[in-house]
Amino acid sequence: MHLEGTAPPDLIRRLAERNGLPVPEGVFAGPDRFAYTDFLDFLKTYDKAASVIRTGDDYRDISLAYLTRCAAEGAIYVELTASPDHAKLVGLSDDEHLDGIARGIDDARAHSGIEARILISCVRNFGVEPALRVARYAAQRPHPYVVAFSMAGDGDQGTPGEVPRVPSVTLPLIEDIPFVGDAIGKTNLLTWAALLLVPLLTVYLFRTRGGLRLRSVGEKPRAADSVGLPVIRTRYLAVIASGALAALGGVYLSIALLGSFSENMTAGRGFIALAAVIFGSWRPFGALAGALLFGFSSALAQRLPAFSESTAVLFQALPCVLTLVVVAGVIGRSRPPAAIGVPFVKE
Repeated sequence: MHLEGTAPPDLIRRLAERNGLPVPEGVFAGPDRFAYTDFLDFLKTYDKAASVIRTGDDYRDISLAYLTRCAAEGAIYVELTASPDHAKLVGLSDDEHLDGIARGIDDARAHSGIEARILISCVRNFGVEPALRVARYAAQRPHPYVVAFSMAGDGDQGTPGEVPRVPSVTLPLIEDIPFVGDAIGKTNLLTWAALLLVPLLTVYLFRTRGGLRLRSVGEKPRAADSVGLPVIRTRYLAVIASGALAALGGVYLSIALLGSFSENMTAGRGFIALAAVIFGSWRPFGALAGALLFGFSSALAQRLPAFSESTAVLFQALPCVLTLVVVAGVIGRSRPPAAIGVPFVKE
């Protein structure tokens, strides 16, 4: 856990007051909640909040507070991620930074019996040279509590500027229509490709000989093998094709929507995609309907907090809750291919 990110809003306010600093605008969405809409926005809020952490005593207090909370929940060992880059930004030396964290660890051990160690992390979007400096510093094992090194941060600024994005397609007349133009008047090329694939795959699966063969190896592979169909080869090709199509979702996020890459940027959307397939009874148009439903719930969840800050966290869980409700409601009526997940051994 990154130390700066463990400090709750009330502690950030106390540290800012102690250091005679104002809390940067836009950090809080409420008395006990930070303001952010997605991962990249969270990183901006993180940096703003971290700017009021200025002294070794600040890091001691943050470490002690976090470890005390962990101990109260039954933890006996925690690794704290320390960022020398953030400490350097506020004029704190590496030694003062680590000393403050170490004092927090010692005080937490004396108070709660919990043990902790330090994982030094560089921030990738700060550039190559700062990352190398932190890596060399970690390799020197500057403190007995330091046990590891890692990288963190926003990959956006680390993405080369010359990497092209997938372009958007503008519809000349549609884009001027109120509401409709905002929705589809200028849409990414990959979105149109995905929409086009829905009818194409429907025709292929249910109106062609190849589609019949593909469905047969998923429903009755033994019968398909008896008439000479290459069951194993067909299944392998289907898995490769499905993997390529699934990868297009990640391609869209990285080089169409954001123009960058960061670890775990899908944020569980693959599970929601699986739920959409189940909701759609394993058919392309049904899956599209499920994807539109879940997309609508995600968009709604991002806008509802503006009307009620106190229930913002509940709104953020809306897509996942809707996924559970929908899947629970259709799971008995949505029949998957009979032989899905069943290995086929040719006799």
